[in-house]
Amino acid sequence: MGGIGIGEWLVWLLMVTAVLVVGVAVVRIGFRGNSRDDSRRILRERFARGEISEAEFQQTLRILDR
Repeated sequence: MGGIGIGEWLVWLLMVTAVLVVGVAVVRIGFRGNSRDDSRRILRERFARGEISEAEFQQTLRILDR
């Protein structure tokens, strides 16, 4: 019986699961970081165009920092 044993299957399954968990974590962290940076960029652009006041700019910046 020269096939793959149950222990080898469990190791393979554990490795695949670990790769998936790390991949999902990296993707979620990456999206969160980009979203915050995009929000700040849009906020700065709106302030620069005069669409929002300095008080609104500061208040929104504080909310984004939470």
